Amino acid sequence: DSVKLARQLMPALMAQTGQTLALAVWGNQGPTLVHWEESPQAVTVNLRLGDVMPLLSSATGLCFAAFSLPRLTAGGKSPGRLALLVKDELARNQKLARKDVPASLAELTALLEDVRRRGMARAVNTLLPGVAGFCAPVFDADGHLALGMVALGSLATFDPGWDGTVAKPLASAARQLSRDLGFKEA
Repeated sequence: DSVKLARQLMPALMAQTGQTLALAVWGNQGPTLVHWEESPQAVTVNLRLGDVMPLLSSATGLCFAAFSLPRLTAGGKSPGRLALLVKDELARNQKLARKDVPASLAELTALLEDVRRRGMARAVNTLLPGVAGFCAPVFDADGHLALGMVALGSLATFDPGWDGTVAKPLASAARQLSRDLGFKEA
C-alpha cells in the first residue's frame, strides 16, 4: 500500500534532508499523521501519530485542501466533509483575526492555487512558532491524493526555500512514489 511504500523511501529522504519526516492520510476528521520519523536534530513539536492537522495553518492541511478539494467557487459551493472543515476553519481564523493564515475565501483560493502551481504546500511559523514544513502530494493510479509526505523542522536548521535542500528532495520522492503507485502525470 502507499504508506508501506512511502515508509521504504523515508530513510534515504531523511539522509538527504536531515529533517523529521511524516506521512499523513485523510482520516475521519481530516489529514491525519500515520507515520513519523524524527531526525537526529529533531525539532521539539507536540505532534503525535493520529493527530489531525489543521487545514489552513499546516503544510499538511494545505496540501490536502489543495489537491483534494474541488476548485472553490466564489459562492463557496463545494460539497463534502473537507469543504465543511475548511469553512469552519476560515470562520475560526476570521474570529481570531489571524493575519498569518487565510481568513477569507478569496485569500484561501489564491493560496490553494499557489500550492497547486508549486506542486506542494509550505507553512512557516503558522502551525508552531519557529517551525517550518513542506507537504508534497502522492497520487494513486486514479489521480486521487493517496497521502502527503511531510518534512518539518526548526527554522534554525530547516531550509524553507521552494528550491531548497528540503523541498526539492521531498517533491522528487513524492513524484517517484506517485509513479510507483501507477500515477501518470498529465
